[in-house]
Amino acid sequence: MIKDRLKELIKVKSASIAPAELELVLREHPSVQDAVVVGRPDPEHGEVPVAYVVVIGTVASHEVIDFVGARVAIHKRLHSVRIIAGLPRSPSGKVQRRAIRDRERGAVEARTRDERLP
Repeated sequence: MIKDRLKELIKVKSASIAPAELELVLREHPSVQDAVVVGRPDPEHGEVPVAYVVVIGTVASHEVIDFVGARVAIHKRLHSVRIIAGLPRSPSGKVQRRAIRDRERGAVEARTRDERLP
């Protein structure tokens, strides 16, 4: 069983998803070196899982989404994958999830603002 902090759980409709579970599946992909999964606010589902991955070589986002989708339940499937050069880490080497989560929520807010402009 995978345990994760309650505040990091992604709530898709009425289901809770542990980001660590999706991160383990992502790391099974031969091109994924490192990964972190966060929830992105979604008006229809509450939140949707979004992955930030560091890759070796080249791989398309849709290939990673398909890889994970074939290995998890429907409600746990990734909504999108962002390929980045590196994950933000604290001086002790721990991934700074808050920075990634804030980055994702900021992007959603900016998109929402742009959609409301005349």
